[in-house]
Amino acid sequence: MAINIEVLNDLQQQLKQGQAPQVGQCDALIAEVWRLKTLVSGKTIEMQTARDEARELEVLLEALMAENETLRAEIEQLKAIHGLPACQLEGRWSNCAVRMRKLGEQG
Repeated sequence: MAINIEVLNDLQQQLKQGQAPQVGQCDALIAEVWRLKTLVSGKTIEMQTARDEARELEVLLEALMAENETLRAEIEQLKAIHGLPACQLEGRWSNCAVRMRKLGEQG
């Protein structure tokens, strides 16, 4: 349980007036310090994990972008194959282009 702000303000006033804190106040203050330390540690771990995940995603994005460019170049190459736009075998140029490419490599 967290110490509320009023208790902390009262403790601060006592210390300013030179009064020693009571044992219960010290216990509560130590517990609060540990609670806050744990909270900060947890947030630090979350932040480091998020940064690591962001770096991994950036690497993945770069790899996917490179792969995408490779595929775009291949698509442009397939589009340039002779007779591709007028292919009657299928309604899609891509399948036709692959077949024509394979026929060209075999022949």
